[in-house]
Amino acid sequence: MQLDDYTKSVLSDEKLLRSKLLIYFKKPEAVEYYAKTAILAFNAGEQKELKKVRDWSWWGFFYGGIFLWYRKSSEACIFFTSSLFFGFLFALSTANANAREQLVLFVFGICVSLLIANHLGKYSKFYIIEEFIYNLKRSNGDDALLATYGETNTFALIFGVIVSPVLIPGGIFLLSFPFLVILSVIIQRLATS
Repeated sequence: MQLDDYTKSVLSDEKLLRSKLLIYFKKPEAVEYYAKTAILAFNAGEQKELKKVRDWSWWGFFYGGIFLWYRKSSEACIFFTSSLFFGFLFALSTANANAREQLVLFVFGICVSLLIANHLGKYSKFYIIEEFIYNLKRSNGDDALLATYGETNTFALIFGVIVSPVLIPGGIFLLSFPFLVILSVIIQRLATS
């Protein structure tokens, strides 16, 4: 991700970066959690751009799309939930397969899910920092505007905490969650534009 002069100045000054992260996330405990990733990505890009870096997140690993959705990293959330959704559609399209083929597809589905979870564990903090930088550019120094961009998605939190555990035992979660996330993100994007 290319950086303009303003974002470079924020990323090169760690104190200023932390103050902007506090404005954006509104939680002091989140500042250090994300500052480390921002500094790593900025330094990996030789202080000219953000370069994708690994910084493990158990939240990203276990909650994946819900975590990205909660932190308003919409594009990454849509990408990963839609990839899971199309994987499940592929698995459903083989309903007439024999028992051995279904077992192979089941194991394949688990492996793909674990690979996606592993990727989200490694890179979800980077995707959130990428969204922060995008919003930092959009705010153009206006801290009040940056604060509104950084608010968390309360609906995602409610959905993740209350609704998901109810749907998981029935297996409905695997089919409905990606669709609901994509639909909600589209509606929110339309409402804010």
